[in-house]
Amino acid sequence: MGISMFKPNTTKPTVSILEICAPEVIITKRALTKMQIYVNTCDNEVGWLGIAIKEDKYIYIEDVLLFEQEVHATTTEITPEGLATFGEKLLADYPDNGMEIWNNIKVWGHSHVNMSTFASGQDDKQMETFAEGGHDWFIRIIANKKGDMNIDIYDYSLGIIYKGVIWKEGITEEETKILKQIKLLQQKIKEINKNFISKYEFQIKKEIKEKVKEIKTVVTGYQYGGNWQPYNYQSQIPSNNYDTDDIKTYADVYKLFEDDLLYEIGQCKSYKDASVIILTFDESLSSKEVNLVWEVGQAYYKSHKGGTAK
Repeated sequence: MGISMFKPNTTKPTVSILEICAPEVIITKRALTKMQIYVNTCDNEVGWLGIAIKEDKYIYIEDVLLFEQEVHATTTEITPEGLATFGEKLLADYPDNGMEIWNNIKVWGHSHVNMSTFASGQDDKQMETFAEGGHDWFIRIIANKKGDMNIDIYDYSLGIIYKGVIWKEGITEEETKILKQIKLLQQKIKEINKNFISKYEFQIKKEIKEKVKEIKTVVTGYQYGGNWQPYNYQSQIPSNNYDTDDIKTYADVYKLFEDDLLYEIGQCKSYKDASVIILTFDESLSSKEVNLVWEVGQAYYKSHKGGTAK
């Protein structure tokens, strides 16, 4: 008798699979279509075998084939003898690559007609047949007329069953070509729309500049030393009635720039800092015009410093 207080809490180990490590199944349109027809056509359970190739974590089911069988409403099975008969017929029907096909028979599928796709005890027992046949892995597919399809992968070499694995429909070469054409057409549509927008954007911007007038409010005076000092120009001037490419005098600057903006410009310590603000307002101004605006801004700032602008 041992001295440990610990006791085993289970007599049966369990295995959990990391989802990222689980294999994925890709089924060709040919194989998927044939299985659908098998299930929909037969009112009893019907079975089939399939050709599958494993590449890394992906398993590709390329085709499925019917074998001679006796079916029942609730059961279908394939025996070692039935597999041998199927193999002999396969080699006879495909003399060139029959052996290659036989070596890649890795799928057993069958219909549950209108019942669920959960595996029965007979289904589990059937998978032992393929282990006894020397296969290192095999796939079981159970489908029904409702459109349900469940896929399990038996890895006999590791002793693992992957249940309910993810499967996807493969894309044919014809579909791949069409998808490429669609992508090219979508790109052409995008270019057409881009050119269409550019065409009208230029016209409309020009029209807005000619027809839409923004009213700019400018300061009419300022408070300095307790006295109101007026400016000698109008308080409201349509901004685009004035040619911003021809700023020659202080009055021109006062007509274009609002008092708050001039005050901000006047606080700049260098021409570089002032030009950033001024050219943000109108990037078309020349360096001479920028310098004039800065000069007016400095004068405006000095005259308002210590007072309140209105």
